[in-house]
Amino acid sequence: MVRNDFLLPNVAFADVEYLDGIVNGSRWAPEFEKLKIRPCPRPPPKADVLKEVQELLVVKGLPPLGDCDKKSPDMRFLLIALATLCPDHRYFHKHYMPPPRKRKREKKLPDLSRLQAFM
Repeated sequence: MVRNDFLLPNVAFADVEYLDGIVNGSRWAPEFEKLKIRPCPRPPPKADVLKEVQELLVVKGLPPLGDCDKKSPDMRFLLIALATLCPDHRYFHKHYMPPPRKRKREKKLPDLSRLQAFM
């Protein structure tokens, strides 16, 4: 969503406090004129992208995104923000492969000891 020449994240994250922060300069949002959109064929997990964006904001001396503990911006916004801050980031390279996802539950192998009686 573009409002007043700023790209805004999803409605759940962009509340009145966030919008006031953008106007005051205490929160960051990419300006529409400076947007850079890059393809990300295999995006990493959302938490990793959020961490990268927050680190780049600190390195560049820009205001933070806001409180991302309870609510976080959507993935589309985060990828556009990352491309705007660092267009040649490794996430946008063709050869980038995200880390394998951790499984919540390991697959159990069947117990073959009962089958030995049939052999």
